[in-house]
Amino acid sequence: MSSWRAIATRLDAEWATVVETTPSTVLARWGAAYPRLADLTTLDDIQTRVDSGRYPVRDGILLALIQLTQDGHQLAGRVLIHLLQKALSTVVIDLGRIVTTLPVSQNFDIGDQLLGALWEVIATYPVDARPTRVAQNLILDTRRVVLHGNGARSVAGGIAGPASRHETLTGGTPVDDTATTPPVDQTWIETHALEEVVSTLAWAVRQRVITPDDATLLTGMCTGPKPATATYAYDHAAQTQGITPDAARKRASRAITQLRRHLATTAA
Repeated sequence: MSSWRAIATRLDAEWATVVETTPSTVLARWGAAYPRLADLTTLDDIQTRVDSGRYPVRDGILLALIQLTQDGHQLAGRVLIHLLQKALSTVVIDLGRIVTTLPVSQNFDIGDQLLGALWEVIATYPVDARPTRVAQNLILDTRRVVLHGNGARSVAGGIAGPASRHETLTGGTPVDDTATTPPVDQTWIETHALEEVVSTLAWAVRQRVITPDDATLLTGMCTGPKPATATYAYDHAAQTQGITPDAARKRASRAITQLRRHLATTAA
């Protein structure tokens, strides 16, 4: 189902050659165009700078590499893949669990899909519109493209179509996508974050960690106006479920506790 381990091994072996064969003149041109990339000796210096820098520095470096890639410098894209490789490995594990619950072809390869999706995400990343949390954005966008597809990019329709990818929330009955993921104007968290919440809850229902009603309740806590307090979130979710705020709080607390325990066991 996934060739990621072989791909990652190849990428690691390839990286040493990429570093050795990259002329210093290339790094000098990058540094002249983007201050965050100034004074680099080798490509490995970029990794060091990202690891040791704070988020404004990290975001600046990643944005510079994205812009270089979008301008046709494929080497910059290869650097981005290297920087994100550990995070991609985590995504592979996550997607591998989800794929087992979906009706996909046995020939579907997460590793190949993941790299292709990442290249597409880098090529179309809106640098001006999303200048912060760049690494997280790239990873979440790539995961979403592999799982759901993205009509704005050339990647195919994804693992599951809109009707089937959230069917777990209703115990196996496909539902309309908009019935599970609230419209943008009805949620107070970012759209991509809400999609991650919905996807995680769907997985938890499939694993029988929480019930479909629990998943609907927790999703309801993310909708409506931005809550000033946690109590308001419980009140809003209670209204949507027709239960008391106290019952909503207890159910949500129990579901979250069960989810945390299961995730901790799975990670171990």
